[in-house]
Amino acid sequence: RNQGYNLQAMSTGKSSEPTGNNELKEMMRKKRNRQSAAASRERRKKYITELEKKIEAIVAENRELDKQVTLQDEAIKFLVMHGEDSIQAASSSQNEVVLQAIMNAVDHAEAEQQHHQTSQR
Repeated sequence: RNQGYNLQAMSTGKSSEPTGNNELKEMMRKKRNRQSAAASRERRKKYITELEKKIEAIVAENRELDKQVTLQDEAIKFLVMHGEDSIQAASSSQNEVVLQAIMNAVDHAEAEQQHHQTSQR
């Protein structure tokens, strides 16, 4: 087997293409490959940075939602434990602020629950 060599060119000492041209092509190919690899690494780095920013935003939002859920749970527990008597007592006394906070928490809890249910569909 001739293993892909041009036997005629080898016997005459001449190649089918000049060696300098092959070397130039190889150098250009390697240069393009390095540039492509560098661009790919840069794109990947940018993509990872963007994902990390998204993760940070989602984690912060999740913390805030957890706080809201905790407050709403406390308001609901308060209402369940004290029932209508607490609401009537709060409304009949000077505790209108407490009543409003409880009502807001309940309304907000219901709205969040509806939003959560619709977003899961």
